[in-house]
Amino acid sequence: PGIAPPAGPRARHGVLLRRGLADGEAAAERGDAQRRVLGLILADRAEAKLLETFLHAEYKVELLYFLRTVEKFEGYVAKCLSIQNAEAGDAAAPGLDDGAKYCRNPHALARGFEIYERYLSPTADYNVHASAKDCKLVLSLLETGAVPPGLFRGPREFVTSVLAEEMLGRFAAWVESDAARAEAGRRGE
Repeated sequence: PGIAPPAGPRARHGVLLRRGLADGEAAAERGDAQRRVLGLILADRAEAKLLETFLHAEYKVELLYFLRTVEKFEGYVAKCLSIQNAEAGDAAAPGLDDGAKYCRNPHALARGFEIYERYLSPTADYNVHASAKDCKLVLSLLETGAVPPGLFRGPREFVTSVLAEEMLGRFAAWVESDAARAEAGRRGE
């Protein structure tokens, strides 16, 4: 009472626009919340195993395997960079400041190529279907012979988005199903 609804098409458009912005903000918050929930699931061994079982049934388990592989790879690259930078600091070699941001370990480089071939190349057996642009960027960075710490950032964000926004709701429904209960019973939970 006392507040009149907006009159005319322009006023209605303003209300719809404000509602659209609010919906967009709500969607962004919902996406962030879904990513946090996914992080909690992945951090819990039993929940992660249940998610893996669900993703197998959905023929999407490569998404989870890609995230795990990239996490291990990034830890290895961070370790190599730490050693590389410590050695460069001991040698006090000039001009290594820019190079200190890239891992030059041949094993890290080889592992980066393996990950690319398994999950990102157009002929990959376990392709996660990241954007062609992100995949080409990863390959071009690998071909330089030096690995930046966030080499797989773009594809990782894509895979995380797919898991959080597309698969999480279906996973939540599946967890309540008889199939999930049977799986939990089989594992003794």
